[in-house]
Amino acid sequence: MLVASLIISFISLLIAGAALYFSHLRKSRIDAILGPDFDVYHHDYETGTSTGFIIPISFINDSPSTGTVIKVGVSIHQKGCEEEIFFMQWHKFEYLNEKTRKWEHEEDAHPLVLAEKSGIHKNVWCIWHAQNSKKLLLEKGTYELCLHYWTAEQKEPLKVVKTFFVSKEISDVFAEWRDAKETSSLKFVLDKELEYNKLMNSDEFSKLL
Repeated sequence: MLVASLIISFISLLIAGAALYFSHLRKSRIDAILGPDFDVYHHDYETGTSTGFIIPISFINDSPSTGTVIKVGVSIHQKGCEEEIFFMQWHKFEYLNEKTRKWEHEEDAHPLVLAEKSGIHKNVWCIWHAQNSKKLLLEKGTYELCLHYWTAEQKEPLKVVKTFFVSKEISDVFAEWRDAKETSSLKFVLDKELEYNKLMNSDEFSKLL
């Protein structure tokens, strides 16, 4: 009887300790959600053509401890061309001007502090500078976009990998815009999870939704 009581007490202590850890002591773990799409544009034609990216990112901290996103980087490469990986660090946070329908700088990118059980959303601007001899021009093909982000508890960056596709038609549009020194942006859907508009039959609909 005494042994049974001790076993029950020990199990209760373990359960209480686990509950305390998960409710109050667990270190923060920050997850990142990208997209569902992002914007790409060309600029700085007078100095050689830069390529800018505006990527919506939501950071979520579901732990009971405060966490920090120290810095963010983005790498892009075309599948099959892994020897050329374009890496960029964040520069600015952006917002969409509802009157002009253009992206504008909100503020310089900076570390983000997330309180316990909280989240934050930012439109992160990265740019492949015009001064670089190798240009980042999106030709037809499938690309991999990887988000790298460093947190207070992580020496190595956490990663989120997505893919996107550039059609010949889109590549041609970018080429025409570069010739005309146009700075408008185009949207790309990440992972092609769901088109903005898609006509489906009943079988396709049931499989997708």
